[in-house]
Amino acid sequence: MQVAGLRPLYPTIESIPAAELEAKKAELAASDATAGKPEAVKAQIVEGQLKKWFAEVVLVEQPFRDQDRTVGQLITESIAKTGENIKVRRFVRFELGE
Repeated sequence: MQVAGLRPLYPTIESIPAAELEAKKAELAASDATAGKPEAVKAQIVEGQLKKWFAEVVLVEQPFRDQDRTVGQLITESIAKTGENIKVRRFVRFELGE
């Protein structure tokens, strides 16, 4: 349901291609929000915007349904309960009409 509803693109942050991550960082650094700011402040702004972007496109960083927990936190809780190592390595999403 999570994948169907929120359309993540990647299962984990580590699975984002390096070229795409660097392109996104460059795009955020060139945005209006960072214009005219000192380099230290720019870096903090870009980092904050990256975290926000991760919450949109990375499955384990997305909030789980209407809860305060992320999917990653839910997985960690399940690991603690069951003692099994659980990892989301990939997923497939099908969409009709596009």
